[in-house]
Amino acid sequence: MASTTTSVQNYKVPSTSKISVDKLLRVGFYDLEKTIGKGNFAVVKLASNIVTKSKQVDGDKATPTYSNLTVKSGNSSNVTIASHAASSVGVIPKCRNYTKLLCELTRLKAQQKYLECNQINLLPENFMDDNIDNADNLSNTYSGCGNADIVGLINEINVLKSDLNNAFLAYHQELQKSVKDFYSSVTEIKEDVFKPQRLRKFSVNNLRERTIGINTQLERLRAKNINEITTLRDECEKLENETKILIK
Repeated sequence: MASTTTSVQNYKVPSTSKISVDKLLRVGFYDLEKTIGKGNFAVVKLASNIVTKSKQVDGDKATPTYSNLTVKSGNSSNVTIASHAASSVGVIPKCRNYTKLLCELTRLKAQQKYLECNQINLLPENFMDDNIDNADNLSNTYSGCGNADIVGLINEINVLKSDLNNAFLAYHQELQKSVKDFYSSVTEIKEDVFKPQRLRKFSVNNLRERTIGINTQLERLRAKNINEITTLRDECEKLENETKILIK
């Protein structure tokens, strides 16, 4: 196997050959297929091994991984071969759950808003006008807004931020408790069903009632999740509109 790899890696296109890299059909132990990419110094082609012939790519099977092999030709241009083999390493699952995608986007948007608001260090000095020339012009407008008033407003903002953080923490803990309770119920039913010594203690009607209860709890959590996502989306749109108004 080592000799095969060495012979493939040391394969060189003769300098006298007039065949371009786009027209190459085989390099070493690889059959070249379609061109994946092309640059100024290299051409990337899809290739399959002559010996293994492992080229099964299906939507329900493992996504192929690519191992690149660079072969230098006589005119100093490189042919990079992307040989694919069916493997479960580096599989990127297809996300077909639109609710999961919406939750991820909402989480990223909320994280962005949180970072924008939470990392601001409010200092009274940043809101005071030190320009003496404009002091007379602004005296009438900001006569009632002194340093103490600005400090009071900043304290109110900090208290509001602390209250929001505490409310979010309590909300997060409540959600964690709901999910843990649901998971514990499902795990308990699973253990009762797959262990004969525990299954004898329950009747079919009892297991049916417990399953219906789990399904009802799941539907309740799903409806709550949809309502909260809708509310969060409306609040984000409202904040964006208010931000646009403030910027204008």
